[in-house]
Amino acid sequence: MGSSEKGNGTFPACGYGLLGLCCTDCLLGPCRVHPFEWAPARVLCAEGPDEIVAKNLLRRVTLEAALSVSRLREAFLRFEKWGLSRPSIKRRGGSEKEKLAGKYGFPADWPLRKMVRTLSLGTRALLSPFSGKEASFLPWLLPEKTFPPIDQNGDADGSFVNLLLDSVDLTQGRPAEVDALLWQALSLSRMALLSEQIRKDIHVLIDEGAETITEEDIPGLLEGLPPAPAPFLLVVTDETMPCQESSNTARDALVQRLKEAVPVIQLRQTGSLPEVGRRLSQKWRRPISEIKAMTLLSSSQATRVLGALAMGFHVMSFPPLPLHGSKRVEAFFLKDLETRLGNRYFVSWEDDLFSQVQAFLT
Repeated sequence: MGSSEKGNGTFPACGYGLLGLCCTDCLLGPCRVHPFEWAPARVLCAEGPDEIVAKNLLRRVTLEAALSVSRLREAFLRFEKWGLSRPSIKRRGGSEKEKLAGKYGFPADWPLRKMVRTLSLGTRALLSPFSGKEASFLPWLLPEKTFPPIDQNGDADGSFVNLLLDSVDLTQGRPAEVDALLWQALSLSRMALLSEQIRKDIHVLIDEGAETITEEDIPGLLEGLPPAPAPFLLVVTDETMPCQESSNTARDALVQRLKEAVPVIQLRQTGSLPEVGRRLSQKWRRPISEIKAMTLLSSSQATRVLGALAMGFHVMSFPPLPLHGSKRVEAFFLKDLETRLGNRYFVSWEDDLFSQVQAFLT
């Protein structure tokens, strides 16, 4: 590392890590697989680059999703205590009822207390490994006509915790196909985004001062779009992303070149993507994957990128996903995903990003 790198706080990234080919799964490692000279004898577990890249991605997603579920659990425990306070619920106005009814599918004539109780029971089911049934509001948060189906095995029970445990088993336990690992990563990432949305709604409802999450005015953001489907840019900057990150600079330069040609919508919270998707689908009466919106997503977390892809958004991420060390994993995201879900992942490491995005939007 040079003195200039130390002085400005930047560090050179690991080339093997950027490709997803650095494995720290066990104490016998870390193992690094050469992207051009891979040989089974050089890897102690005998796994090839496809398995290593896919498992690395799923492990990263599992850790990030576990944190999202943990934060949802903390919010849920406070929510249950708040729900027991009858005066606090009575003080809430009609706006909370309208938002809850519209987003979670509750009848508009329900009293707020009943909505709160139903939201509490549903969240409890999501956090329990023994609920045995899906939360009643999940179909409203993930309407089939808006978002593509992700559960490839047809055995999802709606429990976020069970999905997490299955992911640990896939990376540490039984052998699994590369595609199965990647589908699990997509499912888990979508779950993480839903956890963030539910947690945000709980905090907004109970209004805990400094803990309150500022709501984004999604209807206001989308109001400027034309009544008929039209291409636009959706620029999302995750709160965990350093503002000085060089990949943000590349993204901002791309936005500057395109903002005169297409509308640009700025989003501050990745957890708002599910609501953006639902409202766009309602406005234009199309599933998200059929809407020509390019999502330029800056995030240091894989769940944010994969969660957007799992919901049908066309995504270019900054920095790119660490998948290029495996031809199979790369083909899954750059080709197979469009065939199966209808949306695409665009790589941001290519030289001419402008031509790539312009070709998609026109």
